[in-house]
Amino acid sequence: MAVFLVAVGVGVAREVEPLAGPAFAVMWRSEELVHERGDDALLVEAGIRLDVQVESREAAVRLCGEALQQLGAIQPEYVDAMWERELIFSSYVGESVAIPHGTDASRVFVNHAQLVVLRFAAPFGLN
Repeated sequence: MAVFLVAVGVGVAREVEPLAGPAFAVMWRSEELVHERGDDALLVEAGIRLDVQVESREAAVRLCGEALQQLGAIQPEYVDAMWERELIFSSYVGESVAIPHGTDASRVFVNHAQLVVLRFAAPFGLN
């Protein structure tokens, strides 16, 4: 199982508590962070997807980008920049967790800060 946490435009410090369990090692629990609707929440239920099926690292990164785009956090160009960044240096941080993100130049395509979490049902080669 692999977990991808994608953060765009995140630069605001907040007090958060880690959730228990290895699959959510990089997620947080806070009243301000998880909401049913977007408003100004950093993490919304619509941005959490479990048991996702993909065949490759590229598909996983692009799916993360599509999730951000569906939430209105990014413009379509950012998805390509996420894969471009992944080719430069892997976003894999270990323990089946990756944190894909775009290039510095792609920041112009970020509409607002947002987190998405995708947990993949089967391994597919992260590094």
